[in-house]
Amino acid sequence: MGKSYSIQAQPRDINIFKLTIHERKYIESASELENLEAKDISPNVIFRPLMQQKVLPSLCYVGGGGELAYWLELKPLFEYYQINYPLLMLRNHAIFMDAKSSEKFEGLGFQIAQVFEQPEVLKKKMVQADTEIEPKIAEAQKQLTNLFKEIEKLTSSIDDSLITSIKADETRAAQIVQTIEQKLIKAAKKKNEDKNQFIDKFHQKIMPEGNLQERHENFMQYFDKIDKVFIDTLYKEFQPFSKEILFLQY
Repeated sequence: MGKSYSIQAQPRDINIFKLTIHERKYIESASELENLEAKDISPNVIFRPLMQQKVLPSLCYVGGGGELAYWLELKPLFEYYQINYPLLMLRNHAIFMDAKSSEKFEGLGFQIAQVFEQPEVLKKKMVQADTEIEPKIAEAQKQLTNLFKEIEKLTSSIDDSLITSIKADETRAAQIVQTIEQKLIKAAKKKNEDKNQFIDKFHQKIMPEGNLQERHENFMQYFDKIDKVFIDTLYKEFQPFSKEILFLQY
């Protein structure tokens, strides 16, 4: 499976821990299994789904992306032990943002869904929207190509042996124009430093370390800000089977 799929959880020879009052210890040998009672057994990530379906059978398992990723590895295991493998359903997610920041983000010309794009991509799009650098450079490149075509025609009528040299000059000229484009984009970014800093902070707030908020933040910080309305909003807005990401403002 690892040849075509990124393995989320590696199975061990023994996939349970011994549970005591003081610790949860991994069992490394078959001899350690002797005299274990049910209360002593704690499943690892591989064995837990199997145990869960045996003890509390369900038709469907609703979970996040990371959870479903390792459930997808386990179907052969369920088949081997003849335990019902449930339907897998990706739950929806929510991202919270303050209204002032989201309005500022949209004021830069973006749609909220674009927050999933990398900050550098967003900055480049903002610069392009402000200055139209890329289309103007593209037009300059087109004119340069046409110019060298005319030069090549003239060269062919005089000395064909110079064509290779002319084409090399054309390549160098195109590279120079590309370098100029990057310098212009860099200068435009510097000119918009405040906006760039906002994009970085906003993206970090919505996608901390490139992950969904739920992997980094605790709901209590939002509950503390908007009190009971927070729970009421979740209850009203969440549709567990919608597979969507909700953007909720406060």
